[in-house]
Amino acid sequence: MNFKVQFTPQASQQLRELIEWWSTNRTAARPLPREVKRVITRLAESPHIGKIYRQTGTPILRRPLKNTPYWLFYEVDDDSKTVFVVAAWSAERGEGLPI
Repeated sequence: MNFKVQFTPQASQQLRELIEWWSTNRTAARPLPREVKRVITRLAESPHIGKIYRQTGTPILRRPLKNTPYWLFYEVDDDSKTVFVVAAWSAERGEGLPI
């Protein structure tokens, strides 16, 4: 059974900003929107495939967006079968997650 994938308002805003920046500043093929869709599909199928991000007090997982410096950070609620994406972030943007 697939999980639902939901973005927090903050993660949605971060992802919109990343995609906008990528579209404006990258002249090569623009894989970011396509890669985000791929990762969302993968998270819905196998939500526990990420690596644990240990800088927070809660069990947050991270999944890379290939060919980019960005990661999706997320929590999994097995009871509701929901993946909650809490951040779209890169270490290049500063230390720690803004959550």
